[in-house]
Amino acid sequence: YLDSPPAPDDPGRVGEPAILVDENAVMARALMAYAAYSGEQRWAARARAILGRTASKYRGLGTFAAGYAAAVLEAQSPPLEVNIVGRRGMPAVRAMRAAAAGVAKPALRINTIDPVAEPQRLRMAGYTDEPSAAAYVCREGECFARAVDAETLRAVLRDVGAAPERGRDLAADPLSLM
Repeated sequence: YLDSPPAPDDPGRVGEPAILVDENAVMARALMAYAAYSGEQRWAARARAILGRTASKYRGLGTFAAGYAAAVLEAQSPPLEVNIVGRRGMPAVRAMRAAAAGVAKPALRINTIDPVAEPQRLRMAGYTDEPSAAAYVCREGECFARAVDAETLRAVLRDVGAAPERGRDLAADPLSLM
């Protein structure tokens, strides 16, 4: 995204739009979060494209490129998604949210899907409305664990956090976003 639309009639460099690395990094992170929330991976692909287009701009920024680096890390090793399906006021839902929020590693995105308030989102995510709450632990849209209580969820997240990180070798090529 550019700071302004191209304006060839403006004098000098004023008419040349600038690519703002930090603002593009914020937008990329927002798009990745929305992709996790909505289940539509096209937004994550757009985020990676934004980061790829701004890759040549970060090198001279030094520590000011920290936001960009965080966005690249998130694109390379996305946080796990903990999708909790159940009515928001249910004690089991609150307990599972608290259990997930109490985990420092791995990085997580915690989403609650209320089947009554959000039936369309529930269907789009591929979950069913059950009488009891359930948490699904997913990586990039692929779920690999299901928990029906806070203790089980905490154990799953602890085991995943203890496992070696999956992802690309960022030291070898930090900007291989494709």
